[in-house]
Amino acid sequence: MRSLTRAIKGADSGGAPMPTVLPSLARAGAHIRRGEVTMIAGEPGAGKSMIALWLSINWAGAGHLGIYFSADSSELVAASRTGAMVSGTPVKEMEARLQAGDPEALAVIKSTDGISWCFDPEITLDGIDLELSAHEEAWGRLPDFLIIDNATDVEQMDADEFGALRRVMKTLTYVARTTSAAVVVLHHTSEAEKSNPCPPRKAIMGKIAAKPAVILTTAEGFRAGEKPVAIVKNRFGPSDKTGQTFIPLRYDTQSMRFEDLGI
Repeated sequence: MRSLTRAIKGADSGGAPMPTVLPSLARAGAHIRRGEVTMIAGEPGAGKSMIALWLSINWAGAGHLGIYFSADSSELVAASRTGAMVSGTPVKEMEARLQAGDPEALAVIKSTDGISWCFDPEITLDGIDLELSAHEEAWGRLPDFLIIDNATDVEQMDADEFGALRRVMKTLTYVARTTSAAVVVLHHTSEAEKSNPCPPRKAIMGKIAAKPAVILTTAEGFRAGEKPVAIVKNRFGPSDKTGQTFIPLRYDTQSMRFEDLGI
């Protein structure tokens, strides 16, 4: 048993915000914190992975280390998107250059080596533990952040899908607290719930909105060149569970880069 004073002194960056990547979200009170789980949710194709990758690249550029568990994307897709985001090159062009072994394109990818990748098609809880151990052995310390893409790809040894998802979230919360890493988990929202413009909190599939400290939702089909992000849950600040209060981000569909609009 520890007092709060002793707990804070003994914490290894737990609760501290990760570097701000999208200032508009920070101004709205949404920070992705170490030692906590943040969820980015939306319908398939809404752009959840793009937001998570943009965060990862910027954190890695600031000297932070992370592990990206990518069950839905192949090595080439991840590399092409990463290269496009870093360089501003259209993703199709970057893919062609990487396939051709272009040294400059490969150098762009190497600049993000602070991100370790796991491309197993099914993410297992044991696999997460093994990746953490391997990271500590390779880098001498645990990662600063983990990206889980996505929650439904985590192995669920239970016929009860909702119960299994809740156990997954409970385990990820434990991982966040024990490693002091910022854990960002991507998840689907129900297509039965209307996005206005972003999905509401009640659209989170599996009724697992209780565990994350912050939940962001996003959607496709918004204004051309923009991506809406709503803060539908925020344990540390304001939120709007309806998804109607949103922050627009500029989004280049060619390079997949995001830009803060300063709103």
